[in-house]
Amino acid sequence: MFDGIEGKPTGPRGPEGKARHEASFDAPPEWAAFFETADRYERFESLVRRYFKAHGRSTLITDGVVTLGSAGATPNEPPLQMGLGNIAQACARADEEGWAVLIAKHFDGLQRGQKDEEAIKGLIGDWDWAREHLVVRLWEEEHVAERVPLWVTRHDVPGLVTVLSLDLPETVRTVLKEDTRGWTSQDQDEWFAVAIENVVRMAPVEHSAVEGDEGEIQIAEGESVYVASRLLRLSDFPEFLGEHGAFVSAPVRNVIVGVPFNDGEALVLVGTLMGFTADAEARGPGSVSRRVWWWNDGEFEEVEYEITDEGLEVYPGERLQQHMTSIE
Repeated sequence: MFDGIEGKPTGPRGPEGKARHEASFDAPPEWAAFFETADRYERFESLVRRYFKAHGRSTLITDGVVTLGSAGATPNEPPLQMGLGNIAQACARADEEGWAVLIAKHFDGLQRGQKDEEAIKGLIGDWDWAREHLVVRLWEEEHVAERVPLWVTRHDVPGLVTVLSLDLPETVRTVLKEDTRGWTSQDQDEWFAVAIENVVRMAPVEHSAVEGDEGEIQIAEGESVYVASRLLRLSDFPEFLGEHGAFVSAPVRNVIVGVPFNDGEALVLVGTLMGFTADAEARGPGSVSRRVWWWNDGEFEEVEYEITDEGLEVYPGERLQQHMTSIE
């Protein structure tokens, strides 16, 4: 099973967990709502099945995961599973004529990732090798809760888990606790410090600003899948920071969005930030989180919100409420 490498599902899964077969239905499954119509989703699923059929693999697709079968598999061999979240989001944003090519490139890359795994078997236990490849990824904790006990992780941002990983030629590979037993450094703080420095080096960004009703929304964007992880070094982005910190989000893996918090007028822009974040996370590709946080003095506090047909409801945390009182 591809455990924690790029391509695992990143968006929410539907509640029922039922397999979807060739029968027609009125709307896309919940996890793939960004396709908007059942016909578009059915075409996507058909192309995924066609790709694996051409490679001699049977498929079972359930709630954003394709489980592969093979005539050569042994009875005790665990099924191979690949997430569909990222590639589905990418296809939903592209012209349908190009979907088959996108799907082939995506799954060809994941299968080449298996060769990455073979190549590092004799290297992963070497700290000097590992430190050059360490990175961190941010995952919604609820999406990976079952695997977290096996991984090297810590909690830096409410609702997310910071996962120590390895940057490999074709994939991003999660560091398992068992991988670290032979490392000459057993200081986890050092591991994460090295990984974050590598992320800063590997994930350059370009800054831009979008004009809102009461000011500008700041955007840091890049090509790297590690841009969102730079949320952990928000102090590197002075454009984001105001007198009282910033409101920030990382909706997709290559974007950080923020509003400087200088006074109460920033709260008007926060609503725009929340709407943008929810939409970007839902559409992807490479969804990370729809959450929005207040960052101040190096600490994150989630600012919960809900978007309904009636509008936006915001539920600031206790620390933010107290801080707002102090500046009024």
